[in-house]
Amino acid sequence: MKGLINKDLLMVKSNLKMLGVVFIVFILMALNDMSNFFFIPAFLSITIMMSTFSYDEYNKTNAFISTLPKGRENAVKAKYLATLLIILISIILTFSIYFIVGFIKNNVN
Repeated sequence: MKGLINKDLLMVKSNLKMLGVVFIVFILMALNDMSNFFFIPAFLSITIMMSTFSYDEYNKTNAFISTLPKGRENAVKAKYLATLLIILISIILTFSIYFIVGFIKNNVN
């Protein structure tokens, strides 16, 4: 199961440039109005995990996973655990950026 989680995290790692651009856009949005900032963890987590599903379909990973012992069961558990891990990481990043933006806005005013 660790291998399946690592597979998902490596797929996410390949999208870090796009995620960086999205974070910059949301930081700029947050500098204008802090109230629109809290939907970012949910939005990014859904986007990231949907990309891993499309990579799995493109590479026909499900055919390989179904040959493993308890393959589908472990694949589902691994997707849930990877999703929870990604959600936690995005929440931590979001709150750290929220506090940085709040600090900058308070110092500017």
